[in-house]
Amino acid sequence: MIIRNITIKGHDYINVPANTETLIEMGLNEQEAAAEVNKAKVALAMEARKRAYHLESDPLFIEAIRKEAMGDLDGAAVARNLAVSLVEQIKSRYPVVDNA
Repeated sequence: MIIRNITIKGHDYINVPANTETLIEMGLNEQEAAAEVNKAKVALAMEARKRAYHLESDPLFIEAIRKEAMGDLDGAAVARNLAVSLVEQIKSRYPVVDNA
């Protein structure tokens, strides 16, 4: 896991390993390092969710909108329910735990 951008004691760093030991060596205290690692974990999970939504649930939401516009209300409801179910599955697959 990588922290893309971080400023420590006035110095800007890019692509820093997101582990507490490295961040402490770079000048953060233990609490600050843990918070940065947590932020990196949350960002990673959110990126994974975004990708999964795009590939899995969004097409079904679009299908539901299309079917509703075409008058297929039953088909729209089925597609929408599948999409909502996929969103819940994605959230459980990529949990966001904020330990800050």
